[in-house]
Amino acid sequence: MTRSGAATALIFVAAAIGSLPRLLPHGFRALGALASLALVVAASLPTLSTPPVYRQEDMRPVLAFVKDHWQMGDLAYVYYGAVPAVTYYAERYGLTPEDYLLGGCHRGDSRLYLVELDRLRSRRRVWVLLTHALPLFREREDIVGYLDAIGSRRETFAAASRAVGALPSNAEALLYDLSDPGRLARASAGTFELESVGVRDRRLACGEGPLAVLSPDAARLPGRP
Repeated sequence: MTRSGAATALIFVAAAIGSLPRLLPHGFRALGALASLALVVAASLPTLSTPPVYRQEDMRPVLAFVKDHWQMGDLAYVYYGAVPAVTYYAERYGLTPEDYLLGGCHRGDSRLYLVELDRLRSRRRVWVLLTHALPLFREREDIVGYLDAIGSRRETFAAASRAVGALPSNAEALLYDLSDPGRLARASAGTFELESVGVRDRRLACGEGPLAVLSPDAARLPGRP
């Protein structure tokens, strides 16, 4: 939301609250005015403490950074939470479907993310694109922790989310070198210790709600069956 949009919204809220005294009997209008003032202040505080512009999980600056640092032979792994945004914007930032691997949604079985990542072992430059990683499931912690164990991080870029109240996750690009045999020997998808938790509420599972459009079998390695 822009500053002008937020200001317009506040004007409408103030106008609605300002009409309150006129709806009360004459003897109560002074009290109504005080109540209206208190409501205006309460409605304004969140915006005043965190003024616009607001951005939530914006992959565009992330993809622009990747485009500026992309080298021949690079490959990107797209965490499932970033799949809708990346596939929508990829072409305008110079990425073709052969440049990225789409990760599947595996809530409740985070080891499958590591199985996907293991397919990228031995590559010198792997970009990992992340957003919409819910803290509840700690999937990002598992993915990044695993990559930090088996590879060397070469680049880190984050586009911070900005909103009123609880912040959504940032949008991120991490570049890893996964070609060192010594580091690769430290862990595998089957041995790495996970931090994530299972899905106790089926409404949050991969096959429910908006996530139903993302197949858990969506992962594919470009150029291979």
